[in-house]
Amino acid sequence: MNEINSVIDNKEMLESQEFRDWMEGLLKEEYPITVTFVKSDGTDRTMRCTKHLGSIPEEKHPSGNKQIKEGTAIRVFDLDKQEWRSFKPSSIKQIQFTLE
Repeated sequence: MNEINSVIDNKEMLESQEFRDWMEGLLKEEYPITVTFVKSDGTDRTMRCTKHLGSIPEEKHPSGNKQIKEGTAIRVFDLDKQEWRSFKPSSIKQIQFTLE
């Protein structure tokens, strides 16, 4: 088991399509991701999240084909609150995950 913990301070990289694609792929894996980001009110928030459908209760699975425009928030399932939440890639301060 390898734990990855990365502090991020490059806003240009966070706003790139390459980062967004990487993050979206990471969120679809079986293991949870912990993201620390700055909320719109300026406070920090740490959230354990996923997009892996096997980790999300069936009644909370997404319905329809809602698309989020490039450069806007990433929608994720908050594993502690058991609800869908979102954050802007540019607000990310730290990402943690464990490879099993």
